[in-house]
Amino acid sequence: MKGVLIYRDVVTTTSFVLIEDKIVRYRSMFLAILSGILLILIFPRADLEFIAWIALVPLFLAIRGKSPKNAFGLGLLTGLVSFLGIFYWITIVAPLIGLFILAFYLALYIALFCFLYTLCTSHISHLTSHILFAPCLWVSLEYIRSVFLSGFPWALIGHSQYLNTPLIQISEFTGVYGVSFLIVLANVTIAHLITDHPSPEGSGQDLSRANARGRLPITVRRKSLPVVIVVIIVGACFVYGKLILRTAHLIPRNSELKVGIVQGNIGIEKWHEIFRQEAMDIHIRLTEEVAEEGPELIVWSETATASCLKHEGGDLARLSNLARKLRSHLLIGSLDSAGQGRYYNSAFLISPKGNITCQYNKVHLVPFGEVIPLRRQIPFLARIVERLGGGGFEPGEELTIFDIDGKKFGVLICYEGIFDNLVRKFVKKGAGFIVNITNDAWYRRTSAPYQHFSFSVFRAVENRVPVVRAANTGVSGFIDSYGRIRKDLDIFIEGTLVDKIRLKRQARPPKLGERRRETLYTRFGNLFAYLCLGLSGLFLIGALIRKKLKSFSQRLIRLRRK
Repeated sequence: MKGVLIYRDVVTTTSFVLIEDKIVRYRSMFLAILSGILLILIFPRADLEFIAWIALVPLFLAIRGKSPKNAFGLGLLTGLVSFLGIFYWITIVAPLIGLFILAFYLALYIALFCFLYTLCTSHISHLTSHILFAPCLWVSLEYIRSVFLSGFPWALIGHSQYLNTPLIQISEFTGVYGVSFLIVLANVTIAHLITDHPSPEGSGQDLSRANARGRLPITVRRKSLPVVIVVIIVGACFVYGKLILRTAHLIPRNSELKVGIVQGNIGIEKWHEIFRQEAMDIHIRLTEEVAEEGPELIVWSETATASCLKHEGGDLARLSNLARKLRSHLLIGSLDSAGQGRYYNSAFLISPKGNITCQYNKVHLVPFGEVIPLRRQIPFLARIVERLGGGGFEPGEELTIFDIDGKKFGVLICYEGIFDNLVRKFVKKGAGFIVNITNDAWYRRTSAPYQHFSFSVFRAVENRVPVVRAANTGVSGFIDSYGRIRKDLDIFIEGTLVDKIRLKRQARPPKLGERRRETLYTRFGNLFAYLCLGLSGLFLIGALIRKKLKSFSQRLIRLRRK
């Protein structure tokens, strides 16, 4: 009878353990999914940017105490949920499988973050190291994602703060990665505060000593110190931004330029011959309307003419006559022939005399849309993309600086606006402002046009240059050099905008006692991301060394026991 009772107790205990394991596993999965959902909400159109400061807390709680392998799986789950939600609009222009491939690829970065974070922190016990390692590692992986395989820096966690104008002013030093760093730093600190919060009573001796001295227990002080430091760091960055914005009007600028934007609101049917002239007529009518306000430069969107402008005599003649009539420069997005049935995605500047004075050919093409990566290595993939109508473009070879009476600017075409280093190169070459022309009509009334627009805010702050954005169906707008959206036109609205932009002073060596005109970011690029890469590497090396030493000491103990 006693044996039966013991057996029953063992079975009952085992059942409770199995149930508890299931609860813990499902709890971790729920937390990982919750983080994925929160990450969707921080980007346009939801624009709940404040959620970013807690969005990763559930994920940190989920992977706490887990093996690196299990943490990898939870990170992959978070990544899949978030990126499927962020990039749902891809299915408009690509098969459903394309969305899952993209989401899986991007989710691997979050999975790798969780794997490396748990691997490292399991061998390093210092709380401050845990807290510092997380943002360094996150930024490192974001940077790798931004450059690996031509790069895809879309929806980095720092981009969520594009409306948080004071905070993003640090981007002139760190790029968007500094904002990502602060967000992850706050998230990991909150997670540790939840899981490591000490008992109010503290240990007996600690509490009695603290009471005798009229101070908090040492355990509380040790746990609270990182929190205080993080609050000070984030607060200092915010205050810095506020001060910069208050003194913005005191910074001298080289000159001003009055610019007009034409948003034609032409659907993708413009590529059909019967609609092409109608689209041209709409653009010309809007251009004549905006010209009444006297802009020196009028900007059309990407491929606004839906033709090879230099080889389409009728379109070029109409635009030349228009420029002469209005006495204004026209910046026109169009195509140019690259020979053998291939094209350049180009921007042309037509002077008030009716001549094409400058041309830029897009250098960073959209993978699988305009160009086919690894065409020779994966020929079957190339054939699939070509059947879908992609891959017919050639990349340009140089970054062209446009010039209007000494007022210089660079042009980004569509997707190029998401690449911080490309904009930096234009500014280094002397661009006083940036024009981004794009056509987001393909993505209809989704969050894609709003997400795309948000990245331009960071390009302005990083280099302290105004950004003029002309989108065929929106979002068009003017962004000043502090990331403030001065004017904008919503999606699928036919209209125009006019504004005076204050140009960045021309880059040249500063005179004695004069403040340097280049931002730290313009001068050194993603130096902050490199520092995070270096620190992450040191943390990982330190963790591996500690793991080896621990394994070696355990072997010594076993040998001594023998």
